[in-house]
Amino acid sequence: MRKAMLLISFMGLCIMGYTQNLEKQLVGRWEMHKVMQDGNDVTAEHNPKSNRFFIFKDDGTFESGGDPYGPNSGRYFVNNLNNSLYIDSAVGHDDDSMWYIKIEGNQLKWQGFGTAWAERFVVINTKSIE
Repeated sequence: MRKAMLLISFMGLCIMGYTQNLEKQLVGRWEMHKVMQDGNDVTAEHNPKSNRFFIFKDDGTFESGGDPYGPNSGRYFVNNLNNSLYIDSAVGHDDDSMWYIKIEGNQLKWQGFGTAWAERFVVINTKSIE
């Protein structure tokens, strides 16, 4: 029984450490690199001037901008259990979104979820050199 409790405690600490690491890795400026919809590259439609970005701050807020959508801000939340990201936009509820995220090196991959529309999208961002 004691071994089981120690194992569970250790696993919990590992998960918490990974999650905190994920949140720390997310902080910074991310440039939009590619947008896929239904497996098709639609980057030219969603980032026509190659200037879209997201800035995740360590206080749980974000800023975004670029053409064709313009500036936005709000709060973000990382779900520790499934590596998901919830974007709570100051623009309003219709602009909120949910994503599964994965960070590998300087690349952030977003997979939409929560609605049939969102699930059609994958977004890849590249972290700016700080």
